Formats: sequence, structure tokens, C-alpha cells
Amino acid sequence: MNRACVSLLALVGPWAIASASGSPIGAFGGGSGGYARMRSGFFLGADTGVAALVSSDTDSVARTDPPVEPKDRAWTFGVRAGYEWDNGIAVQARVDDLGIHTNDGTEPLTFCTVGVRYSLPFVVMPFAEALVGPAFDSSGTSLGAGVGLGASILVTRHLGIDVALRDWMADLDGGIRHVPTATVGIQLGFGR
Repeated sequence: MNRACVSLLALVGPWAIASASGSPIGAFGGGSGGYARMRSGFFLGADTGVAALVSSDTDSVARTDPPVEPKDRAWTFGVRAGYEWDNGIAVQARVDDLGIHTNDGTEPLTFCTVGVRYSLPFVVMPFAEALVGPAFDSSGTSLGAGVGLGASILVTRHLGIDVALRDWMADLDGGIRHVPTATVGIQLGFGR
């Protein structure tokens, strides 16, 4: 296991650090006048955290046979891919499994969304994002949306750490569901 980790670091490390060219963390930029920003280009990301169901319909739970309690807190996991420009605007596609069971407990609430994100060019880069797309659970499919606020810290020009709070909303089983999440994740950029 240790050999595999060292081998991976030996292969990826020089590529991820090479473009920093001796500059301290946060002192490099991608067209933002020396402020921190990931290089313009494609990116992949993954995050995990906790989710909590704020509003639930207890009548739909009582109608299931046998009655099932909805899972109102769970671990969440999401992956994303997109493109970020030098000015801080990014478009992204996400798949987020919130782990929350809203109806009969057979399928977790999942969002497949597209959206935009804007980050400010500081050493700790605050960002805001808006997402829209279908939401799925055991009661069916409906239109879902998410809004988020967070911050990114660049480790290198190609690797960042994100911390975010998002509110996911969907109209499922006759009621609006709000599922706030708190996540931490990584983003790997493939910019030039």
C-alpha cells in the first residue's frame, strides 16, 4: 500500500506542482493579477459531508406498508465535472447522492444537475453556485435545484480543497423537500 501511494505521488506530484514555479501557495493566478485562482480549463471534483432533511411529509410515511421512518440525516457524496475560465466563472455538471430517504426508504434522494459557479480571486476563494436538474427518489422524479456558498483553498494551481454549504430543493411526493448539506471536497484542474 505504501509503495502504491509513493508511486502515485511520484507520478502526479511533479505535474501538479510544476506550474507553481516556486511561488508560495496563493500567490499565483490564472489571469487575475497575481491572486489565487485555478488555471482555466476542465476540472473534476468529489465531495462528501452530511445532509439533513428539513421538511418531510409524515402522511406519505404512514401510508407505506409496513410504515417506514424517513432517513432525515445521512452522509452525502457528490462528483462533478466542468470547465472554469480565468475570470472565475465555471459551468459544471454534478451528481449528488444525498443519502436521505424521503418516502418509503427504498431509494436515497439523488440530484443530477447542471449549473454555474463564480469564485472570487483571493487566497481563500469564496464562491457561489446555482444548480438545476432532475431529482430522483422512490416516489419518482421531479425538478430539483440547489444553491450553494463555500470557499476554496488552492494547494497548487491544479489542486484545490472546497468547503461548502448547499440547500437542495425538490418537489417530491406532494411536498417541497429542503435538504441542506455541509461538505468538504477536492477539485483537480487540468488547465494549461
